[in-house]
Amino acid sequence: HIEKQKEEEAAKARSEEANYGTLGPPTWGTIEAPWQHREKMWDPKLQKEVFVRRGFADTQYLRAHSSWWARDEPTYIQQAGLRAPPVHINDNAADWAVQRLGV
Repeated sequence: HIEKQKEEEAAKARSEEANYGTLGPPTWGTIEAPWQHREKMWDPKLQKEVFVRRGFADTQYLRAHSSWWARDEPTYIQQAGLRAPPVHINDNAADWAVQRLGV
């Protein structure tokens, strides 16, 4: 009985770890404030338990000032003055594509 309880607690702890999707550990690296931690709290609006990342503002600061962290989030893209060209109706760029398959 005790072993089963320990296994259930370990499985629950694994399911509560930070998850970046189904790919497993991130291959691009991570940058997080070492004092950042997750904390359970009750959200009265959602009527359920949620996780809050304490110290995440410090992580965002580290990412914003890192020399190697990719700044592909919309905020950084906007701050850099980058944007996609405007979309035009009846854009003639589709006419530039040439079919290369022989029949």
